[in-house]
Amino acid sequence: MMNLKTLISFYVCLSVFAVGAVGLIMPEYRAIFADFSWANLLMVFGLMVLNHTAINKTFWRFIGITYLVGFTVELVGVNTGLLFGEYVYGNALGFKLFGTPLMIGVNWVICVWSIGAVLHNWMLPVWYKAALGAAILVALDMLLEPVAMALDFWQWAGNEIPTQNYLMWWLVSYVLLNLYFRWMHEKPSVFTQFIFWLLLVFFGLLNFMIT
Repeated sequence: MMNLKTLISFYVCLSVFAVGAVGLIMPEYRAIFADFSWANLLMVFGLMVLNHTAINKTFWRFIGITYLVGFTVELVGVNTGLLFGEYVYGNALGFKLFGTPLMIGVNWVICVWSIGAVLHNWMLPVWYKAALGAAILVALDMLLEPVAMALDFWQWAGNEIPTQNYLMWWLVSYVLLNLYFRWMHEKPSVFTQFIFWLLLVFFGLLNFMIT
């Protein structure tokens, strides 16, 4: 049975995502709701930490390295076009450093951590789970990309999403998931697993409704 903390976290997330989905679907309110995307990322991350089963040095090492790697590849990518392709960030994800939102690192943490939690107990070799999880995150990104462009999270040159974006998503996710499966041995919270499925449904719905 879930404890009260987890139940409240479920309720808060479902409520916020439901209201957000309605607001983003309505053209007259879309820009207003999109501008709060950074706050939604921060809320989700905070609730994931709150529900984590073991807060220790290894946990913070995983979070810190995942954030730094995620932010750094985006920083290099957006300023050179060499990693993901040619793209620029809009303003919906909040404060930017050298054209890169600080919250994009949090987005990488949420994505890697949540799919890692879903696959945590699968009795497969680490490299296989990492490869599978990375492929699933690429599928999630395929749902996310058209929505992100519609909400001005970021824009691709020529409105074309390059294949190298998906290849780079897989590679970075594979590396970070290897860290997750080697370091995060504690049983993941049901809330963290739920977040992945929530993101999948949320962006799947928006992909259908606004793109």
